[in-house]
Amino acid sequence: RGASAAGHATVALGNYATTSSGNYGSIVLGYNVASTAANQLVIGSDYNGGSLGINDVYLGSGVTKASFTSAVTVQPTGASGTDVAWVNLILAGSKATGNAAGGGILFKTSDAGASSSTLQSLTTKLTIANSGIVTVAATTASSSTTTGSLINAGGFGNAGNVHIGGTLNVSGTTTTFDSGASNNTFIIGSQTGSYRRIYFKDTH
Repeated sequence: RGASAAGHATVALGNYATTSSGNYGSIVLGYNVASTAANQLVIGSDYNGGSLGINDVYLGSGVTKASFTSAVTVQPTGASGTDVAWVNLILAGSKATGNAAGGGILFKTSDAGASSSTLQSLTTKLTIANSGIVTVAATTASSSTTTGSLINAGGFGNAGNVHIGGTLNVSGTTTTFDSGASNNTFIIGSQTGSYRRIYFKDTH
């Protein structure tokens, strides 16, 4: 009721859903929602100031299922033809306005509990803040791997700073700290205003 799909190749489905004349190729699904630019997919509800909007999305076979046949993959359209280049998949937090902080990106997984039919809870394991800072949740290390840590066998490239609030464990036959330039300086010292000990150990 009251839906309006204006512009070429547009779809508006839902009460008062709207695509404007210049929003070509847009699809709008929901109540009282509208596209604002071309090539948008807008899903949700703007009822009662957005209090009944969509904030929990499930893909696959509903909210729950007794058994699974495959994982769910979300990806951009694949290439067709010879040597056709790829496109990126972009994940983005919510845009803010003015000088307010924008949204970050949180990666969550469910945590196992006692044997039961109760759905597990999701907890944040990795956060990318709007500032670009990446935070990995601290958990207990197991005997087979290191959890709650950033693990990479090939090394990390970093143009800024790495801040470590816990313990830094470095392993390998040879560990090299290299600034990459002859005029850079490595500083190993205590936090300003506090007393900290520095240990150098060598085990043979």
